[in-house]
Amino acid sequence: MVDPARIDSLDVDGLVEELTTILARLKNRTTNELLAGDIAPDGSVAIKSLIAVCLVGTVGKAFGQPRLVNLAQVPRDDLRSVRGVARLIRAALDQHRRGAA
Repeated sequence: MVDPARIDSLDVDGLVEELTTILARLKNRTTNELLAGDIAPDGSVAIKSLIAVCLVGTVGKAFGQPRLVNLAQVPRDDLRSVRGVARLIRAALDQHRRGAA
């Protein structure tokens, strides 16, 4: 379902699109249906924090890191939109890459 190489190649905007697609699949809806629903102040789909945890976990598992992001240390507002989650994932992947170098 999630291609780690593709995810790792995306910037935040690309991750927003990819995560919106993943979320649509999880909710058995189209991306257009999601985009026509609740929108967060940052312009992406508004989500509940439990959905954010699910999205981070889904991506983390694809990388073999179920705890890709330490959610206890992130501002709660970052867990209320797809863009917030995308920023968290991108930062975690970048940090992991720097640590592996």
